[in-house]
Amino acid sequence: MKDRFSKYLLYAFGEILLVVVGILIALQINNWNDRKKQYKADIEFLGNLKGEIVLDTLAISSQIEWYKEINENIRATLMMVDTAEVLDKSQSKLISKTIAEAEYMLPVQKNLDRNGLMVASGSIKRLDHELHYNYLRYLELIDFSYDLTIKQANALVTIINTE
Repeated sequence: MKDRFSKYLLYAFGEILLVVVGILIALQINNWNDRKKQYKADIEFLGNLKGEIVLDTLAISSQIEWYKEINENIRATLMMVDTAEVLDKSQSKLISKTIAEAEYMLPVQKNLDRNGLMVASGSIKRLDHELHYNYLRYLELIDFSYDLTIKQANALVTIINTE
């Protein structure tokens, strides 16, 4: 009886050990799958971030060219207004075009749909602290640019309306 009880105890201990090892293996596999999913999500996020910055760069570059044209037209308009007593048709057309462009000077708007959730959840910070800091700085600069463009457009409209 004593021999049977010790065999049963040994068997029960073996079963418990086997169950514990099985649970530990299952947890390890689950952690491995979670890390694999997280890695895929991180790669997707970084790809989206790269695409977003490329699109923003293209939009801003286009906007800069348009602003340069507006600036040149405003300079030419001011010169014409200051120097010409009578404006010809092409000069009047340039002034009208300049006024219209200045009134519709719009800033580049940031699209945060792709990465907003990852940034809000702090995932970017988990990836890389420097990347997180630089991305937040980038968003601040976009906001500053937006506000500055709105103020410039409003100032131009005010100048145009008063002059």
